[in-house]
Amino acid sequence: MLTRKYSHSIFVMGMILLLGMSAGISSPTLAFAEIVTDKSVYSKGEFIKISGTVNSQDAATVNLINIQITDLNNNHEIKNEDTPLGNDNNFSVSYDSSTWIIGEYEVTIRYNDFEDTSTFEISGSTSSNDDNSNNDNTVNDNDNQQLESSSTNLPNTVPIPPVGLESNVVSSTQIDLSWDAPDDNDIISGYKIEVRMNTDPDYSVVVEDTNNTDTTYSDTDLNPNTIYAYRVFAINFIGESESSRSVTVKTLGSTDVSNNNDEDTEIPTDVVAKVISSTSVELSWTPPTQTFDQTIQSYTIKQELASNIYDEIASVAGSATEYTISNLNTDKKYVFVILANYALGSSDISEKATVTLSSSSDSDNDSSTVTPDDVPDKPTDLTSVVVSSTQIDLSWVAPDDNNNDSNNDAITGYKIEARTISSSSYDVIVSDTKNTSVKYSHTNLDADTDYIYRVSAINPEGTSDPSSEIRVKTLSSSDSSINASQQNASQDALLIDNVKKIL
Repeated sequence: MLTRKYSHSIFVMGMILLLGMSAGISSPTLAFAEIVTDKSVYSKGEFIKISGTVNSQDAATVNLINIQITDLNNNHEIKNEDTPLGNDNNFSVSYDSSTWIIGEYEVTIRYNDFEDTSTFEISGSTSSNDDNSNNDNTVNDNDNQQLESSSTNLPNTVPIPPVGLESNVVSSTQIDLSWDAPDDNDIISGYKIEVRMNTDPDYSVVVEDTNNTDTTYSDTDLNPNTIYAYRVFAINFIGESESSRSVTVKTLGSTDVSNNNDEDTEIPTDVVAKVISSTSVELSWTPPTQTFDQTIQSYTIKQELASNIYDEIASVAGSATEYTISNLNTDKKYVFVILANYALGSSDISEKATVTLSSSSDSDNDSSTVTPDDVPDKPTDLTSVVVSSTQIDLSWVAPDDNNNDSNNDAITGYKIEARTISSSSYDVIVSDTKNTSVKYSHTNLDADTDYIYRVSAINPEGTSDPSSEIRVKTLSSSDSSINASQQNASQDALLIDNVKKIL
């Protein structure tokens, strides 16, 4: 109900009414002195229009009126602006209430030395229609009880990002996501989910707003054998949070799906050691099919030094299925095993792959006899894993040498470049790795910062074109602390499990 604070002679017409989502919805203009709004409680997201007319008697002295809107829940002024009168002495302004919190508001309209006020409320209802106008300016007891209940834990800022985003590869076309709600889950209204393919620099929206508090989602109709990166935002009545930490995952290949009915494997299988020169071996393997709803973070490659005694010689990204070991000794037998690493624990070691190198080895693929005639093709499938607020791990796939292209067979190293999104030029992180490893850890980074990477392959003829760019953001300092605590807790749990097995 509008109340007059001062007695004055200027007669003002005004109203607070709903501009519905459909055009043409209106309410009759009412005088300030006896204003009766069409309803006293508005649904969140409705447009609120404030309009009125100044009595022509004083039109010459009134050029502007001031409109102030105050959130009475925390006595916070959200609008304070002047609006001019039209030629017919009318004024009209509209406000979108979708970002305003649930509760009571006061409108104050001032002109010259006079002012009038009115109050209205915003409820949590999304209904935009009110079939029965509440012209007696009253709200029933049920409305009051709902309003009081909904305003108990009202947010006054956007939520913090979701945490613990994980993925599970279901098939060649489906990936299941899960995450943990932020601490203020009691006021979360939904989640926004975004995805990008590894070849795309920007994310696209999968779901604008889930409109529920479920912390799982299944993304379907995906491409087989394709790398995707996901991130999730929390939403409340104020707005949406910053994005969660991203997770990168690869769908199964079309041929992998046909094996789903076979017995699951819990270790890397089909481990093959292929001699490619008198001093080099190429290892290849098939990922385990049973990952216990976890994503493979990396693979560890070990060499057997004595019976069941192993030495780690390399660690490669979880998307890799092959690795080249160089600088080996001739006329010597080597035994290798591989294990998969997850966020929580590791698999058992694979079956052994044995190979003997000989100085008399005569192989068509002997890299010592390869002479490239041009620079190599560019690397593909550049991916990243955010380790902390200061570290990002990169991995990529070497140029394809299955077509007997000597340019790709003779790769000797990789060039790695990076830049921040605020910079248009790249900085060279490593000019030449001088090895065929397809992974790199970039450290000493700034927290909560977006970086863009690209990688080029190198052979004796020169450097390839750069790979597709990948954009990735380091954790904030607080997220990094949480991540470290979780990792420590996981390591403690694994240690306890190992002790139990020994006992």
